[in-house]
Amino acid sequence: MSVAVLFVEDAPDDAELLLRELRQGGLEVEWRRVETEGALREALAARRWDVALLDYVLPRFSALHALPVIHELDPDLPAIVVSGTIGEDVAVGAMRAGAADYILKDDLRRLVPTVEREARECAAKREGRAAVAARDLSEARYRTLYDQSPAGVLLYDDALRITECNARLAAISGVPRETLRGMDLGAIKAPRMVEALRRALAGDNGAFEGPYTPAFTGRTLFVALTAAPLKDGEGAVVGGFAVVQDLTERQEFLGTIRKLAYEDGVTGLPNAALFRDRLRQAVTLARGERRGLAVAIVDLDRFKQVNDTLGRSGGDRLLRGVGRRLRKALDDGATVARVAADEFAVLLPAVGEPDAAAVAESVLGALRRRCRIAGHDLYVNASVGLALYPSDAADAEALMRFATEAMQAQKRHGGSGWRLYDESMSRRAVERLRLESRLHLALERHEFVVYYQPLVGGADGRLVGLEALVRWQDPEHGLVPPGAFIPIAEETGLIVPLGEGVLAAACGQMAAWVAEGLEPGRVAVNLSARQFRQQDLVEVVERALARSGLPPRMLELEITESTAMDDAGFTREVLGRLRGLGVHSALDDFGSGYSSLSQLSTLPFDVLKIDRAFVAGIGRRSSEAAIVRAVIALGHELGLTVVAEGVETPEELAFVREHGCDQVQGFLFSRPLPAEEAAVLVARGAFDM
Repeated sequence: MSVAVLFVEDAPDDAELLLRELRQGGLEVEWRRVETEGALREALAARRWDVALLDYVLPRFSALHALPVIHELDPDLPAIVVSGTIGEDVAVGAMRAGAADYILKDDLRRLVPTVEREARECAAKREGRAAVAARDLSEARYRTLYDQSPAGVLLYDDALRITECNARLAAISGVPRETLRGMDLGAIKAPRMVEALRRALAGDNGAFEGPYTPAFTGRTLFVALTAAPLKDGEGAVVGGFAVVQDLTERQEFLGTIRKLAYEDGVTGLPNAALFRDRLRQAVTLARGERRGLAVAIVDLDRFKQVNDTLGRSGGDRLLRGVGRRLRKALDDGATVARVAADEFAVLLPAVGEPDAAAVAESVLGALRRRCRIAGHDLYVNASVGLALYPSDAADAEALMRFATEAMQAQKRHGGSGWRLYDESMSRRAVERLRLESRLHLALERHEFVVYYQPLVGGADGRLVGLEALVRWQDPEHGLVPPGAFIPIAEETGLIVPLGEGVLAAACGQMAAWVAEGLEPGRVAVNLSARQFRQQDLVEVVERALARSGLPPRMLELEITESTAMDDAGFTREVLGRLRGLGVHSALDDFGSGYSSLSQLSTLPFDVLKIDRAFVAGIGRRSSEAAIVRAVIALGHELGLTVVAEGVETPEELAFVREHGCDQVQGFLFSRPLPAEEAAVLVARGAFDM
């Protein structure tokens, strides 16, 4: 047996005597000798000892002084008093002071067995104390987890009565813990929850997740419960314990997420994702029941004007009103959704072609009624496209696509009406898609070229300038006319880089002719509506002039009447900045739009170009002749240079010259020509009148 012995002894020889006795008795001894209180305290702090052997009398320190120190620092350490002479009264006093035993130095026969006994008892005490401490710690940890758990915890007996629960369960249920104890869980009006609790009593784990309404509060919660058996020491089930989590906030959050994912934030209608999901389900159902359905796409005409005029809040109010009108105009079985900014989708189950047409008329009629927003009376028109299952398409995505194509076809034909899908629309859509792809490649490959048509002085036939016109030299299809690709370029935004390329090329060509000693006059370059609205337009023009070296006075930029009047304030600002550069501006196709003459007079244009449609009708209809005369007079009254476009016959030329038109342009003088051929006309400098 190994023992660690602490000698409290002032005589080294006496300590050696006791050590020898212990070793002769078969003990392996680790030891240390101290003779003062300070040394004793240091030794007790340094390690644990199995036995302390104390001399009763020391010069400055005695056993009676040492015993309290030992009990203070190591209460389990047995202290045996060893002395040369000790009376009965002294021995009793030592025992009362806490000594475990006493031994006489002149009779050491009891020393070894006493040390062995006390060392074993000390070890047992320490193990017991450690076990109690561990148990207390475990219980404290359990109680902390139990009381501080974010989940509700309850224990229940085999009769489904709560025997214990924590504060969190009381908070979840809204019932005090004292009231919960003894509550009959079998009376809960949630059969699946009770079944999960009973499974634990049967020895299995149980689980439940779903709504639960405590009778005490009446507030419906969404909870998750797990239950497990509670067993005694022999493994018999004596009850159960359950953990309850309140998932109400999480469920409400998920509901909000689902709402955001599937509901339009402005109108409260289903959004595009939810509409497509419902459409897929409706197609599956219609296929199984062998019946039809219809999809309508409703696009509001000129909605941008409402937004621009009344602001976003006014636009949102209009959208909400349209949503309400659509729901009211349709049967309860129909689904109405907002799928884009000003676009709604309608799912019409069990509807064929005749019924779909009637529904479209009903929708348009409902929308056309007066709508009052922010003190303004609005009249809403819409373009409606219809696609039918199964005659047009057999799947949801195709139905949506075809209905959209039908709507776009109606929009291209003036809007404010409805149109059924037909296959030719898809062919045209595919052709447009291919053309768009070819346009991208054409820009990359520099397939666009600039042609020039001369502008001629009305009085003397002198060349006063040229209009730059873009043409597409397609390697496969030859020269593509602008009418075939300009609308798509405008729609896709490709018109912006295309227009910048034309501007740069025209400025460069004019500068080259000037460098050759020619006098080409002024070059007119058309700006598309999208180009004109670019924020950096003036900077683009400045760069083109700087890179080419062309004087600004030799550049004229043309915009159409409809573009100019779309936002007169913006037009005025941009034209003013261009005039500040020295660049001229022209109002193109005048008469084709709906200009306010009061606004026109405030816009800083230099040139007014009469729409070719009026010039072409001069010889056939007196009304066109009257309009041309009036426009020439109006232009001169406003101090503008007036140009007649599309002059193709001597009679048309004679008429516009007679009425003082300043410049003329048309096939009578020349078709648009590539730069090499136009150079010949520039060199000639004049035309026979």
